[in-house]
Amino acid sequence: MMIEIKEICRYPVKGLAADTLETVDLEMGECLPYDRKWGIIHAASKIDPAAPRWVGKANFLMLARDEKLGQLGASFDAESKILTITRKGRPVSKGNLGDPMGRTLLQTFLAGFMPSGSRGNPRIVEAPGKISFSDVPERVVSIINLASLRDLETRVIRQPVHPHRFRGNFYIDGA
Repeated sequence: MMIEIKEICRYPVKGLAADTLETVDLEMGECLPYDRKWGIIHAASKIDPAAPRWVGKANFLMLARDEKLGQLGASFDAESKILTITRKGRPVSKGNLGDPMGRTLLQTFLAGFMPSGSRGNPRIVEAPGKISFSDVPERVVSIINLASLRDLETRVIRQPVHPHRFRGNFYIDGA
């Protein structure tokens, strides 16, 4: 049996689209570099932006609840920490995630893009140190078996499901 890595993805900002990588260097016990390093919090979040820590996914904007995020694409340059948000393939916002002004530019776009409501304006926070805003507090790498996804589509859902729905890092086939 030949197992093949079909795609490598990281999600620099939790809740936004995948940033696809050609290759990645991994360290034992660590997640992918910059995977979920930032998150978009809402007003009811239990995160203190001045002293962020790991908390559960309900504290963030996320596709499961904030479906409009699915209209956005994202690309991230690790060297410059520039995030470019796209819509329908066109850039709509760009900012340096490592810089407060850059985050403000991105937040301003998100505040105008997302529906207004009781959860307030979205804010981008950075996970300190080696913390990742993944769905679990441990540093993990998520592997999605595309054969399992095809089986799920056939037996349960009875319609195609995009693999990125599961927010994996490695999408494999042949297992």
